[in-house]
Amino acid sequence: MHKYLIETALLGQGLVSISDQEILSNWHYPQAQLAWIISGEIKIGTLEDFLPLRQKADQLSRIDASSLSQAITEKATGVLTASATMAVCSQEQILLAVTCGMGGIGPKPTNKIGSDLLALKQWPIALIAAAPKDVFDLPATLAWLHDNGIIVVGANSDICDGFLIHDTAYKLDGQINQLTNISHLLILNGLAKRPVTNEILLNAMKAGEHAEQQGKYYHPTVNQKLDEDTCGLSSREQLKGLLANIALAEQL
Repeated sequence: MHKYLIETALLGQGLVSISDQEILSNWHYPQAQLAWIISGEIKIGTLEDFLPLRQKADQLSRIDASSLSQAITEKATGVLTASATMAVCSQEQILLAVTCGMGGIGPKPTNKIGSDLLALKQWPIALIAAAPKDVFDLPATLAWLHDNGIIVVGANSDICDGFLIHDTAYKLDGQINQLTNISHLLILNGLAKRPVTNEILLNAMKAGEHAEQQGKYYHPTVNQKLDEDTCGLSSREQLKGLLANIALAEQL
């Protein structure tokens, strides 16, 4: 049985300035398994199996847990977010999913409950993430997780202080070395560097909102704008974060 599954939304649509070769050269987990969909069929395979799909990034559906059944019925081809990956984990009896930036409450002002949170509540699975993405309301997200019985621990500390920007430090339920159960669990493994400023984030959010109004995807557009305005640093830090989370998954 696979130990864990890696989501493909970031690799497929989020790292716009990073080549396949750069990803491969930094990927030290040849047997690690990712999940995506081709023509309505769920695929589980290695990075090398998945990489050809990156060449069609603009044509891919972005599939979360709420749209997974429809994507299968409509024979869609696309990448899976963390929540859809957790759904596949549940089907395959895999207890651990891996992402980098995850969903939360928001983006403001909608305060919508993101599908990643709902998936953590629905399935007895653990998710490793760096942090909720900066477009979300961090204290509201952590409060929702607490209120819904989801344990949130840090990999190396008991605080979360943002994703690509430095936010206020919020206390978590503890650290990973205190764990006795990995059901309905979120493990946060914060990024080493934070290359984004508040001004850059706000501009990226505006770009995402504009894209959404045109029927395009919000989060890939935000990532593309962050990539442009940080000269690729935001993408590289997210790739490093994903790799660090895979390394952590290997240890669990």
